[in-house]
Formats: sequence, C-alpha cells, structure tokens
Amino acid sequence: MTTKLQSILKVAILLLIFVALGMGGWFVYTNFIKGDGTKPPEEGDVELIWWTLWEDEESLKVLSDAFTSQNPNVTIRIVPHLEKNYKDRLIRQLNAPEEERPDIIPMHNTWLPLFQRSLSPLPSTVLSESEYANTFYNVALFDFKGSDGRIYAIPLMYDGIGVYYNKTLLKKGGFMFPEDNWDDFADQAMALTEYDAKGNIKVAGVSMGTASNVQFSFDIVNLLMLQEGTTMTDASGKTAFANDPEMKAGRALKTYVDYTVRYHVWDRSLPDDIVMFTEGNLAMMFAPSWRAQNIIDALEWGGGTLDFEVAPVPQQPTFLGAQKNWANYWAYGVMGNSEHSETAWRFLKFITEQDQLRAFYEKCKEVREYGEIYPRRDMKDELIGDQYVGAYVKMADTAVTWRMVDSEKVALEFNALVDEAARSGGYSISGYQKALEGIAVTIDQIITSSYQ
Repeated sequence: MTTKLQSILKVAILLLIFVALGMGGWFVYTNFIKGDGTKPPEEGDVELIWWTLWEDEESLKVLSDAFTSQNPNVTIRIVPHLEKNYKDRLIRQLNAPEEERPDIIPMHNTWLPLFQRSLSPLPSTVLSESEYANTFYNVALFDFKGSDGRIYAIPLMYDGIGVYYNKTLLKKGGFMFPEDNWDDFADQAMALTEYDAKGNIKVAGVSMGTASNVQFSFDIVNLLMLQEGTTMTDASGKTAFANDPEMKAGRALKTYVDYTVRYHVWDRSLPDDIVMFTEGNLAMMFAPSWRAQNIIDALEWGGGTLDFEVAPVPQQPTFLGAQKNWANYWAYGVMGNSEHSETAWRFLKFITEQDQLRAFYEKCKEVREYGEIYPRRDMKDELIGDQYVGAYVKMADTAVTWRMVDSEKVALEFNALVDEAARSGGYSISGYQKALEGIAVTIDQIITSSYQ
C-alpha cells in the first residue's frame, strides 16, 4: 500500500471517528442533557402525581397536556389541595408511608429547610445552576438552593407585596400615586386620613401599625427590616436581628407601629384591611397580586365599584438606587422517593418555558382578570404595564427574603409583638429591640426544630 493511500485511509478513519463521536454527543445532549421535555429519560408507562394549590385543573391541564402530547408514555394526575393547613398535611403525608405519595409538590419560598431531606435535587443535566440563575429572578436561587449547594424547586410563578391604592381617594387628596419613599409615604398617609366628629378614623390613609387587622403585616415588617439593612440570621442559621448594636430591626418595628400610635392613620378597632379597602374606606394597603382578584370578585358579587391599581412599595430614602422588595411566592419540588424524579424535573422545566407560561397565563385569564406572574426574568417586559401585576414585575429583580424556615410560626411571634406594642402605645427603638430579644429565643427554637 502506498504512503499516499495510507494517508488517505488514516484521514478517512479519523473523519469517521469524529462523525461517530459527534453523533453520539448529539444523542447524549438531546436525550439526557438538553432536557427540553420532548424525550423522557425512561421508557414504559409513567404516571406523575402532581399536587397543586389554587389553580383550577382546567388551567393546569394546559401545561400537563402539552407535556404528555410530546411524551405519550407519560400521564399526569393533578391532585388539588387547599392552602389551609397544607403544610401540616404534607408533613403528615411524609410520615405515613402507606399513603400514596405525590411526585411533585408545591412549596412556599421559605420552606426548603423543612423539606430538603425529603426532596430530590434538580439534576444539572435537566437545568444547570447557571441556567437556573439566568432564567429565574435572583430570589429563587437564594430560596431554593439547599444546604448542600443543590437546587430543590422551580418556580411556576412569582409574587411579593405591593401597594394597593384607591385612585379616587388619592386624587381627592391631591395625589396621583403612592409616594416612593417612606418619609413622604407617612406624610401622604396622614393627609389621606379622614376622621369623624369624635376623632375616630372614617377613611384610613394606610393599613399599617397593627397585625390583627392587617393581613400582611408580617410581610411589611420584614420588608422594613431588610430595607434597614438588618441581618436576620447568622452563618449558622440562628437569628441575628436582636443582637444588632445599631438596632436596625428595632427601628424598622418602630416605623411600622408608628403608623398607628404616632400618625393615627390606622387603629386596632377598624375592620380588616381588605374589608376597608373594598368598601372604599382605605386609601392604601399592602398585599400580594392575588388579592386583586379577591377585590374584583367581591365588587362583582356586591355590585360595587372601585377604581384601584397597585404600585411598588416605598423604599428607604437613604437606600434609593439600592432597592429591596419583599418576595412571597410558591414553587414546585420533586419528592425524593419518586420513582420518576427525572421525568418530574423535566416536566417542571418544560412548564416554565416561555411558550408554556404564556399559554398558562392566557388560560387563567379565561376565569379571572390575570394569570400568574411569570417567574422568568426574560419575560419581564410582557407584564410590566399591567395595572394589577406590573408593579410586582418591576420589583422582582430586587426581591429579597430570609431563611425563617417556618414562616407561619415565625409570623405568629412577630404579629404578637406588633399587637402588644400597638396596645401599649408603642416603644422607643431600644424598647422594640428588647422585645425582639424575647421572640428571637422562640424563633431560634422554631428554626432548630424545623431544620432537617
């Protein structure tokens, strides 16, 4: 064989090797790494049990049907649950092996330490950490990155708290929008408050300063604390807010309770804020995006009218340009004992792709005014102008939270402190800081007993 022919054969063999490697690599990428939802990692019949909250089954079927149409060996059984006592039911279910367990569960953004050991981590072959970070808002990675550095949930939506405002009352008071910093916001709330002949509040400026009749008081207090720069927990996970010599948490609490005891724009005798707002007797209140639909429904049932919108929350004047907003949302995780965890994760990745989220949003709009806020940062501009959800989209990039572990139990401690302070006429900053030392002990016990 001539040297020239040998060279040609060597080149041909090398080309065949490169082609084979390329085809093999493409096969691995499309079947195992790409994770586009079109090719499940397992053969044979697969059933996923999907626990859900809030959304009606018909809206969710837009997502499940899209996945199963591309994966005919997969069926998805949607099992709706009520939010009330959901966490307790989930914990009981995890401790009852004889019961049918779900593959996919909804999880609040503060719950990961409660359930991490019971969950399956997101495979990097489905979605890498860098892809996750570039896709979803920053707070999602903070909330769902576990103690082992792995990710345990994917958000189907985003939410937080915004300022609901009665446009008619603000216009009457000479305002177009809620003020964007807390100093001016307090002045605005006082200007909007109306009193009867006996000095009782007839129209409240804003529902702040108490907990018993302000549904999202805990969210507002947390927002104020984080905007003040409070370190809520230390590196070990224990509370740090009560040990701060600068008393930032105490200052935030005083800011909140002062709306009742100092500014007198709200008090404990008034009905719940949602009732006051819907009846047109409250100029501003703080709430998540889903509260707007409650108001719309109540007005339709009662035959009333209310011209309202939602604005971003105020910021600390000294922190303008470095905004902090409060996140309060849900995501989906995959159970660690699921026999089909890979398929479940591929399903969750699939339903948070742009086309699926748009289809889901439009389906939700068939039964209400708006759908779930997109959790993806690259879809921000699509909702930013909406009167009900646009404010939350504007705040999502700078949303924060902290690892309180069990938000329901921690909220009880903070709310009790707030109501006691309001009853007592308020404290000094150091007085609030001292009160925080008392609840910090209980919250540390909650955190310690909850961590898995």
